[in-house]
Amino acid sequence: MLTKLKGIHLYSMVRPSQQKTDLQIEALDKSELQIIADKMNVLKTKIECY
Repeated sequence: MLTKLKGIHLYSMVRPSQQKTDLQIEALDKSELQIIADKMNVLKTKIECY
């Protein structure tokens, strides 16, 4: 069965990450999320950034 994607919501972190890793994990701001959304436009679906 083929399903059609109705939309994508992009979120960034609100709280500091609790993951145990040596990597530095930081929240993205809305303009950075919008850059990702712009690249995802090839999917031809609604994309919202929060």
